[in-house]
Amino acid sequence: MNIFNIGTDLIEVKRIKRVIKRYPAFLEKIYTDLEISYCTKKDKVLYECFASRFAAKEAVAKSLGQGIGKNVFFKEIIISNNTDGKPIVSLSGRTLLYVTTLNIKEIKLSITSTKMYCIAFAVSLYA
Repeated sequence: MNIFNIGTDLIEVKRIKRVIKRYPAFLEKIYTDLEISYCTKKDKVLYECFASRFAAKEAVAKSLGQGIGKNVFFKEIIISNNTDGKPIVSLSGRTLLYVTTLNIKEIKLSITSTKMYCIAFAVSLYA
């Protein structure tokens, strides 16, 4: 497989916390029910979890050569974890259709965070 593109994103945890507290509907707009459920179980690191997933979605969009809103959409980029805790990217809807046209076969993702910052790095691979 070959690299189609890479993407990275860095976000301040307090920025996501502020938005969620002011606009609770933000959660439903950006995250899937699965992501919301996962993060709400992470009580001590709740906002770090949401910030990490936000950064991951942005990094994935950038790795697809797009911003959010044209061919790629927040809720159609699903960030989950395998049994070892490794982040996994799944796509749905128009985003999946777009990725299919690019012949992208896999998106690798790495996420890390502190109490203050979260960063994500994504690599889109094509055949």
